[in-house]
Amino acid sequence: MEYPKATGYRGIHLVYKYKNNRVPEYDGLQLELQIRTKLQHTWATAVETMGTFLNHALKSSEGPEEWLNFFSVTSSAFSYIENAH
Repeated sequence: MEYPKATGYRGIHLVYKYKNNRVPEYDGLQLELQIRTKLQHTWATAVETMGTFLNHALKSSEGPEEWLNFFSVTSSAFSYIENAH
């Protein structure tokens, strides 16, 4: 991913809306598909875990600056590792 979010998040989200005329309760339901590498998923899970531990929404750029910077730099390092192969 060429242009990650400022937080360092790298991934692609695809959102689909289900259409069903025969079963009305299913009509309009949405599905979100997240596409990312194993390393990107590991990074995102770590952000969620630390955000919970620190009681801050790190994934929304909320929380201690040192943690936000850590995850941003880590994301860049992971991207370098993935592109080096």
